[in-house]
Amino acid sequence: MRRWILGGLLAVGVVVVIELLSLAVWHFAVPDSGKSKVLGLAGRALPHKVPNSFWHHGLNSEHPLYRGIVNSQGTKGDDFPTAKPPGELRIVCLGNSTVEGIEQPPEQTFPGILERRLQTAIDEIPNFTSVHVINAGIGSHNSAFNLAYFAFRLIHFDPDILILKSSYNDFLPYCIPGMTVDYTHAFPKPFHAHKPGVLWRLVGGSHLLKNVSALLLASRLVDPFEDFSGYLTDEQFLEMDYSENESQFFVYGENIRSIILLCRGRGIVPVVLDLPTSPEDDHYGTERGVGFRDLIRRLENELERITQEESVRYVVTGPLAAEDFWDHCHNTPGGNDKIAAQVESAVLDVVGRNRN
Repeated sequence: MRRWILGGLLAVGVVVVIELLSLAVWHFAVPDSGKSKVLGLAGRALPHKVPNSFWHHGLNSEHPLYRGIVNSQGTKGDDFPTAKPPGELRIVCLGNSTVEGIEQPPEQTFPGILERRLQTAIDEIPNFTSVHVINAGIGSHNSAFNLAYFAFRLIHFDPDILILKSSYNDFLPYCIPGMTVDYTHAFPKPFHAHKPGVLWRLVGGSHLLKNVSALLLASRLVDPFEDFSGYLTDEQFLEMDYSENESQFFVYGENIRSIILLCRGRGIVPVVLDLPTSPEDDHYGTERGVGFRDLIRRLENELERITQEESVRYVVTGPLAAEDFWDHCHNTPGGNDKIAAQVESAVLDVVGRNRN
């Protein structure tokens, strides 16, 4: 009997030691992106998202990817007052993860770099004494979300200029046969209520199992977005086939036009950026690059059409090299600096033309 008790105590002690060591590994060795995947699938720390509605980072303050970098207004970077101070040139940068600068600190994103550049050039900007650039980029946002976010929230920050870089994520609905114009059928499951299975509940209770899961998921690009609610197959995702929806591309352009018209009604100057992609094939994965580049170019055609029709400044951010990207469309700090330099030039031109 004593042997059984001692054996049980020894086993418990071993488990405790392993879990303590695993806890240290989890906190100090596993990157935030790995933690996000595992905790998401385990039903913990998911961003609070409402099905078929827009969301913003104010709802994600405790998510591992956003903790400590999202301010009280729900945007990435330093806090700021809702009311614009006198003499401040306020700029909102609206878009997806390429604007947000995922896995980069606020100061290395292109909005962060743009603010520093413009503040240095403040003497060239008539009637303003300071600059604040709001990073309103949100990963996974498409043009419909950008429109809703701007109309219902960002417009109340009273920006002088809107920098719009939207949106690579529109590829998703266009790759789904018979897309609807509101995009609501294209939502990944984690954007809805997520109930983990028994296995993932066990994973959530053990740091050892969480570390193992993070290692196994390290190379998976779309976890926890493991499937797209049955509407998008792996083959469609890889091939980026939008041929069935060729007649629907006007939807993307009209979303952009609606944002421009909202700006015009509030005296906000819109500046629209292109959607640069990496020239490096290895950044795309197998069989993905050609289809993705082709689709993004189709979206850019819509951007060019709308900006010409509305007489809005359209900025071509290039040329960019492979080293300016860390994947197919997300920029390195060096790439963000190049984009910020071109946007700075456009802003100085627009402000000077509209303020003198």
